Amino acid sequence: MKMKKIWMLALISGVITTFLFYHFMSKASAEPKEETITVITAAADMKKNEKITEEMLSLSDFPKSAELPGAIQNKEEILGKYTSASIKQGEMILRHRIEQVKDEDTVVSKKVKPGYRAVSVQAEYVESVSNLIEPEDKVDVIVSRETGQANKIDTEIVKEEVRVLSVGQRMIEANGAEARGEYHAVTLEVNKEDAVKIINESRQGHLQLVLHSKRSQEATEASPDNANIISLPHRSAVRSGPGLKEPILSIVDKGTELDMTGEQATDQEERIWIQVRTIDGTEGWISSRIIKLEDE
Repeated sequence: MKMKKIWMLALISGVITTFLFYHFMSKASAEPKEETITVITAAADMKKNEKITEEMLSLSDFPKSAELPGAIQNKEEILGKYTSASIKQGEMILRHRIEQVKDEDTVVSKKVKPGYRAVSVQAEYVESVSNLIEPEDKVDVIVSRETGQANKIDTEIVKEEVRVLSVGQRMIEANGAEARGEYHAVTLEVNKEDAVKIINESRQGHLQLVLHSKRSQEATEASPDNANIISLPHRSAVRSGPGLKEPILSIVDKGTELDMTGEQATDQEERIWIQVRTIDGTEGWISSRIIKLEDE
């Protein structure tokens, strides 16, 4: 009889426990879930003034209550624009931290380095190298003056390797669409003294701009110290690593100048290899036995 009571109590306890669990689960499932929202976040750390590309963005879900004012949901809204502040990976991208492309492209004052000035010079079709000068090019400013003697002109360089900040554009209609036309002014970056000199020379003579080679400019920026330049006395191979068995990246002709990165290595045969950079930016290794230092 006692055993029967125990079984009855166990059965009743089981029924009560099952009922309570079912009631709890029903109540939990009946409660509405918090609404979520999908917003654009940074896929990696983003620096200030960095142009935004597709690879830098990701989609993330957040509770509706966690949405910040100005959160962006459409990638197309910010692609091609620039960050106005640094943004950490995973952080929501907000509208007030993005600026238009035109802010960087058209506001010349943002591009002028501290201590420098922007000065515009008149540049018709010929003076502007047939309108081929573009922002970030380097030019020489040359002045030609009449000497007072028949058929004699005095020409001299006013300033060399001047950075071009912008070119004045005039939009023209071409087949129903806007196209870039001739421009009549080029804005240069110079120090205060050179700005005064250029303005004075423009009043006394005729200014003309001479365009530098872009490839020479890039090579100079990559190799600011001539002591790092080497020239090759023979046609040679630039390899992907320090060794004769490493794959060949490119073949450089006799007399080619290469920039030394400062890295050296020794292979198993005790041959010394020097890491170099070609004019197109390719980095590789070349044996020290086949090079000649430029300053030797």
